[in-house]
Amino acid sequence: VSAFLLNRSSDLRFGRSTLLSPLSAAFALGMIGEGATAETQQEIIDAMGIGNDGFRSVSDLLIRIAANSAIVDSTVSVAFANNVTVSDSFTPSVAYVKAVQEGYRASVFSMDFS
Repeated sequence: VSAFLLNRSSDLRFGRSTLLSPLSAAFALGMIGEGATAETQQEIIDAMGIGNDGFRSVSDLLIRIAANSAIVDSTVSVAFANNVTVSDSFTPSVAYVKAVQEGYRASVFSMDFS
């Protein structure tokens, strides 16, 4: 995922204090990949550089990180502000919403993008 960020960094606008988080990028790609068609999921796999068998492993790892981040060290507080925003003209499947909510501890919102 770090290589993905470095390869795409020329597409990003950098300010004075820009931070690129490989973990955040992995979460975003993982959540998108959960609901992607086979072709789009393959493109995500290629972008992440994880190989065909790697998506499920990476997704499972991210889900474990989200579930256990608060209990790694009782003196440290870690929170993720994850959400997926979809066009209000699109209805994600119940299974996808459940996977994102339960696995990534994230929310799915609809929005008017016009």
